[in-house]
Amino acid sequence: MILVDYIRPLWYDDHFDIVRHSLLTGKTLSMITSLEDSTVLSRSYALIGRALWEKYDKVISLMQEWVDSGDQSLVAKEAVSIFGCTI
Repeated sequence: MILVDYIRPLWYDDHFDIVRHSLLTGKTLSMITSLEDSTVLSRSYALIGRALWEKYDKVISLMQEWVDSGDQSLVAKEAVSIFGCTI
């Protein structure tokens, strides 16, 4: 048997390299809620997923998309509280 050292890649692919459970949970929630569904539950989980995944630019663009669409659907207060905001 020949032993070969494992070489870690120099890049982070944000998929197979995820080791933190919070990032993996966030990515899963984000992918599940990427469908065109605008219920309070779906929007809240989409927001929580992107926050746990630490994709804050996606959080901002998602919220901006909701504002621009003029949709009056709500988001759960607990979903927004992840960001340290008070309502």
